[in-house]
Amino acid sequence: MLFKKAIILGSVGFVIGALISAGFGLIYGTSENIRQVLPHLFFGGLYGAVTMGSTVFYDIEKWNIARATATHFLLVVSLYCVLVFTLGWFRI
Repeated sequence: MLFKKAIILGSVGFVIGALISAGFGLIYGTSENIRQVLPHLFFGGLYGAVTMGSTVFYDIEKWNIARATATHFLLVVSLYCVLVFTLGWFRI
């Protein structure tokens, strides 16, 4: 049951994440070359999918709110750190 909910939420999150990524691309004028835009759309969608899909941790009744929050936080921040360096979202 939780797996099905995670898949549904992840699918919605993927679409929302890809749309947000496309919006930022339009606002900040990323390159119009499709080879440069597609990775940002895909990984933006992946970030949205993981963020929304991992909210099912809060539905696990055996877990308290601290454990669910810590697990969600660690998963989302870990993926975010990987994406920051992979796609060069921030310059160091």
